[in-house]
This record gives sequence, C-alpha cells and structure tokens, in this order.
Amino acid sequence: MTSSDTVVSVFDDVLAQFPGLEVHQFHKSTLLGLSWAIEDEFCARADRPVLVAAFQKAEFWERSRERWTSLAKISHQTLVIADFEDLGAEPDVNLTTVPVAPGSPMSREWIVVCDATDLPAALIARELPGQSTVPDRKREFEAFWTTELDVVRAASRASAQIAAAAGAPVAAPLLYHLAEQPVSGSVSASAVSRLFNRIVVYLDRATTGPLPLPSMA
Repeated sequence: MTSSDTVVSVFDDVLAQFPGLEVHQFHKSTLLGLSWAIEDEFCARADRPVLVAAFQKAEFWERSRERWTSLAKISHQTLVIADFEDLGAEPDVNLTTVPVAPGSPMSREWIVVCDATDLPAALIARELPGQSTVPDRKREFEAFWTTELDVVRAASRASAQIAAAAGAPVAAPLLYHLAEQPVSGSVSASAVSRLFNRIVVYLDRATTGPLPLPSMA
C-alpha cells in the first residue's frame, strides 16, 4: 500500500498486505467472546495503546460506550467506527468517533485493535452478505485475529486512513505516530496464556448461556 492509496476496507487492506493470514467463519456470539477477551487482557493492560473499534452500527456502540470510554482513558488515541451521522470527539479521553456510510465496505466490518509494543492484538471481521433475516447472535462473519505486531500496525494504519477520509482532525497526527515500523518483538507467553484462557471461558459461556460481563481487569 502506498500513501496515495485509499483504504475502503480494513479487512481487505490487511489481507492484501498479509495474504497468509488464516480466515475463519464465526458467529457473532463467538466474536463477542474474542473481542471481550482481547479488550480485557490486552487493551486494558497495554502501555498507551492505539485502540480501534468498529461496531457497524451506532446502536451497538452505545451499548459499549461506557466500556470503551474507560479503555480510551489509558490510550494514546482511540478510534470508534460505525454508521454515525457525523464525526465526534471526546478529547478528554482521546476518543474520536468516525462515521462510515451505510452500505460501504466498512459498514460490514467488526474490528478490535490494540496497537501496543507490549500487548499487540487485532481481531478483524466482516459480516457475510444475505443475513437480513438471521437472528442477531447467529449472524456469521469471516474473520482473522493475531498478536503479530506488524499485522496489528497495518490494521491501525488502515483504520487511521479511514478516519482521515472521514475528515477526522486526529487522523494526520495519528498516521504520523504510526508511520514508524514497529519494533519487532513477541508477546510474552504469560500474556498469551491469559488471553487464551479468557477466550476459552468466554466462548464456553457463549455456548451454554449468556456471556459473562467482561471484567476489564
């Protein structure tokens, strides 16, 4: 990708750069478990991360507003992407809401990104078409997730370009912040273990009953 390219889909942009990523199909209930695990174990613990969340619809964001506002307080910058009517900002918590047009590629995408050198993680998903009559928790997505820092950085850069295209003032300084190639490294085994354990717990609850409330701790 060059600086002149226009990003219209984080999912497609990251896959174009890393075609070896494995893509799987998940129901929404599974994505909720994966998302909450990443938020609890990485987003809430990382050192000044760049955070990105794509919710598809503004109503889904409203359900998570309190949670993500808390996460944003410890972030370098947080981007929230959904079908908002206009740009919005909560500068006291470094949070910017980014509108995408209904029917655009981004309106189908579900994203959780934690861009931090100590605890990088990204979950990138796209809703499959033709599910207007499917119950909400049964909706299916194609998705990939990773703790590889270079892939995570590609996702945060693509998201910042989406924000730039929407006219978000924070986009230019954020792209500058993300311009450097991340220092290569690996997530500690203990961090990966904590993430895996929480994923298992949340997914088990998702198949047997209501998902547990995320702890953010």
